[in-house]
Amino acid sequence: LGMVDLMGVFGMLQQCYGYAYAEVTVPERVVATFRAGSDDGMAVWVNGAKVHDNYVDRGNMPDSDIVPIKLEAGKNTILLKILQGAGGWNFCGRLTTREGKALAFTQ
Repeated sequence: LGMVDLMGVFGMLQQCYGYAYAEVTVPERVVATFRAGSDDGMAVWVNGAKVHDNYVDRGNMPDSDIVPIKLEAGKNTILLKILQGAGGWNFCGRLTTREGKALAFTQ
């Protein structure tokens, strides 16, 4: 579980959004969980469908947002929209099984 520092990438910005994109490949269709934290709020799309939004003013705490998702066999896309109000600006995320164990995938 790594932290992505958007302020380190984009600088000291306020009242804006940053985006992060990833592709993951799984061998078969699976119901999984996307667990994330963000400073500030976030929205999540999986394979083009919005599955979560939580636009709040907060510090990052891993696993603050726990979102059930469906991944199709083969390549899947995950898009995050991270809100920046003021102060810190970062996020972290991971894919798990519904039980919270690490989900096997390739990038």
